Amino acid sequence: MKRRGLILLALSLLAACRMAGTGQVDQKKFESLFLAGKDVEADLSSNAGLRGELLRRLKSEASMAESRASNDAERGMIRLYADAASMLLFSETMRESELATGRVPASSGDSKSSERFRRIGIEKLNLARQTYLGK
Repeated sequence: MKRRGLILLALSLLAACRMAGTGQVDQKKFESLFLAGKDVEADLSSNAGLRGELLRRLKSEASMAESRASNDAERGMIRLYADAASMLLFSETMRESELATGRVPASSGDSKSSERFRRIGIEKLNLARQTYLGK
């Protein structure tokens, strides 16, 4: 009986080490972060303009997830989500400021600067999603 328990323990430790060694993301641990990222992606594709609350939620989820990371892949994914939220928030702030000061015609909606930060944020969001999914 003890021997069976020791064998099961050894096998579980081996499996955990292999997972950490390969740099896979434990999807169950980071599901809330992934879902927050998916909400931001859905908002981006609707072209309705990002709602700051979604980006702040993504940033908050990334911050809370930091303590749960156990390998480089997980830490990298969390960093990508946090960076994406920061870039997209900055892009929205820049766009609003430019529209308010009249530096960008309201008909065009986006400046080259704010659009560049938006594209970087979207790219980081896509990379984070791919890391989560193991692609």
